[in-house]
Amino acid sequence: MKSSIKILLLTFVFFITCIGCYHQYHLKKYADAKDMSPPNSIKVADNFFCDQTEISNLSWREFIYWTERFYGKNSPEYLATIPDTTVWMNLDSLLTILHRNYHRHPAWNDYPVVGISQAQASAFSKWRSDRVLEMLLIKNKKIARNTSDSNTQYFTIERYFNQTYAHTLVFDSTTYYPEFRLPSLAERQVLLHYADS
Repeated sequence: MKSSIKILLLTFVFFITCIGCYHQYHLKKYADAKDMSPPNSIKVADNFFCDQTEISNLSWREFIYWTERFYGKNSPEYLATIPDTTVWMNLDSLLTILHRNYHRHPAWNDYPVVGISQAQASAFSKWRSDRVLEMLLIKNKKIARNTSDSNTQYFTIERYFNQTYAHTLVFDSTTYYPEFRLPSLAERQVLLHYADS
């Protein structure tokens, strides 16, 4: 009985780990170097990069914190970021401790996030793309750091390129940045082939 639970748990964690691992970069525009690899990534093919590690619980909690800061704790946007921790209970009642602690406890910070949907992963990818470009633009003095907590004042890629972001200092339409997204089925097959070789 214990071995079948262990196999089921390992299969479940492997499946979730693969989803996180294949969360990847698509080099759309990035800084001022077209051939520069995004940080913490592996080049799979031209203009196609994959994260070296899964999306961690700590990274996901940053996403939750940011969403709460700009939208509020009772907002639908915030509530949509919360992982489904009952996935552990669905496997076995012995995993109650993971249900309560896996996502929240600092000991699990660097472990892959578990219990997220494809829609949540896509929202995280969009948020991550926005935050990376925002950081690059602040670093290169193209925009000022936003200190407002208003949900109408935060930085997005669209607001920057539509020139509607209020904190823009110098607009540059040739800015390069990584676009994070989930891979397509064809790209997943490339990644599987890459992992096998």
